[in-house]
Amino acid sequence: MMKYINLFFDWIKNFYKNFYFIALFLLGVLLVYLNSFFKDETLELVAKAILTSGVFTTALKSFQFTGIFKEELGKVISSNEFLNNLKEDRLLKVWNSTTEIICERRFPEISDKLFEFVRDNYLTKGLDYYYPDIQLTIELDYYKNDEKYVLSKESSVIKLKAEDKNSISYKFGGTFDKVSGLNVDEHYKLKELSINGKAYAIQPEIIEHDTDKHKYQVYEEIPLSGSLEYKIIKVETRVEALKTNSDFLSYKIGRLTEKMQFNVKNNTKLRLEYVPFGTISEFETDSETKKLHGYDISKRCTEFVMIGQGFVILFKE
Repeated sequence: MMKYINLFFDWIKNFYKNFYFIALFLLGVLLVYLNSFFKDETLELVAKAILTSGVFTTALKSFQFTGIFKEELGKVISSNEFLNNLKEDRLLKVWNSTTEIICERRFPEISDKLFEFVRDNYLTKGLDYYYPDIQLTIELDYYKNDEKYVLSKESSVIKLKAEDKNSISYKFGGTFDKVSGLNVDEHYKLKELSINGKAYAIQPEIIEHDTDKHKYQVYEEIPLSGSLEYKIIKVETRVEALKTNSDFLSYKIGRLTEKMQFNVKNNTKLRLEYVPFGTISEFETDSETKKLHGYDISKRCTEFVMIGQGFVILFKE
């Protein structure tokens, strides 16, 4: 009789021991899930304490449930529903952590540098808006009929899509060489700027470059709000001196761009050469547009153009 009583109490003890830790685990998962909605620091701390405690981990291992619970927990915290309820800063932490692990697995010897580069240039840069489409037309002439200088007139039609209707800052500008014999304000001019039909009568200030005394730079920031989509029409001019046989104009993309078309009309005696840089997707020749409008170069890209990528137009005599 005593034997059966002992067996009964052993069963009760084992039942309690197993389900105590199962209940503990479920409580931890529940707190993680609730925290995704309520964003409560206390809930987060308690959940972490439960799910990372040494007692809990030991118990899981002893019951050989670790693999099952890890898999189920992974499903919860990687689900779209869970991720959609995270704040922006926490979501970026998940993105950062995932990228860091991938870099560590693939390239352990350079993982730190690679992760920092990807994080700073792609993960957290320019997420408030992107360009669904850019149409750029460049017309080249000699400046004041002087064949020592090239005037580049750049007309852009840009579609901008914002993350939300809250305030964003449309930013544009660039750097260019100082040209001897020209006044500062001759180097760059903003001829036209309109956004969703509203004209802006502004002229960005031309200042010396931060680090290169041989260059000027311009920078402008326009606050926008109240819409998700904007149409930007912009006309700019800049002057370059033909100092060598391989002078060039460069164009670098400042925001993630879904597709882009650019055309070049050359009214000078110079030969032109197109050279892409940093591009993942190819710019293909648009023969139909080139022939129809008499452009010297016509290129289009229907894939993403990433921040910092672009192209160069070389001048050849």
